[in-house]
Amino acid sequence: MKAVVNFGHGPKNVGFDPGAVGSDGYQEATVTRNVGSKVVTKLKANGWNVLAIQDGDLPDVTNQANAFKPDYFVSIHADSFATPDAHGITTFALSPGGKGQNIAQAIQNDLVAATGLTDRGVKFEGLWVLRKTDCPAVLVEIGFISNPAEEALMKQDAWDDKVANAIAKGFSRAVGAAYSGSIPAAVVAPVPVTSIKKEDDFVLETAIVVYGPDDLVSARRVAVVKGGCAIFIRSADGKAPLDVFKAKQLIIIGGATVGHPNEVLVTGDSWFNTVASVNKFLGGK
Repeated sequence: MKAVVNFGHGPKNVGFDPGAVGSDGYQEATVTRNVGSKVVTKLKANGWNVLAIQDGDLPDVTNQANAFKPDYFVSIHADSFATPDAHGITTFALSPGGKGQNIAQAIQNDLVAATGLTDRGVKFEGLWVLRKTDCPAVLVEIGFISNPAEEALMKQDAWDDKVANAIAKGFSRAVGAAYSGSIPAAVVAPVPVTSIKKEDDFVLETAIVVYGPDDLVSARRVAVVKGGCAIFIRSADGKAPLDVFKAKQLIIIGGATVGHPNEVLVTGDSWFNTVASVNKFLGGK
């Protein structure tokens, strides 16, 4: 059988999409690559024909996936929220009923059992990669990178392997495929990823920097309108991460200038006024 494993976010046609960024600077694109590569290796060891894709441009992801004509599609992500206390695992399918829900539930069950993290359940949403793939598809949120404790887990290779094993095991069980967690030494090799885009010395077209977690909801609204640009949080001393200066344009939500040569201030003297400024900036969108 054939499967596509998508590592969420990554190199784009222009720039690089790191996905959500934890308080300690760990990028979603990094943990999805680490976990996803292990999932691919484990599935291949069990006889699967697998295409690995990491690409920050969603149409490119689904176009490559559909050209491969897989039987199933699994996308791996790390969740994020405006406050650091959000936690747990969620798996998404397009709609109730059918193979997609079955796969999502099996992966969710095995992930929760393996990690001990909070079970946020299986949810249904019309996400791009679920709507645009020509086969049963699921998207797994393996934890909250915005939660410092879960971000710390994501940095551990042993934890990544535990997560990958649970995903591969639950997925295989749902589709009736045999699965063994042991991997022959000959199978352990670097996983080729189809994207030829490079993340080295990446340049962001647009980035967003927020003053603090309270502004993240507003930032996500702006990011959606701008096509999914990266969001960064200032440090406790008010400084912006150095990566924001790689962006051609910087949108600042809350707080003052950071000295970027092409920055747009969308801010106010209070959280409420910052929200009002964002509404005005988006023109009511």
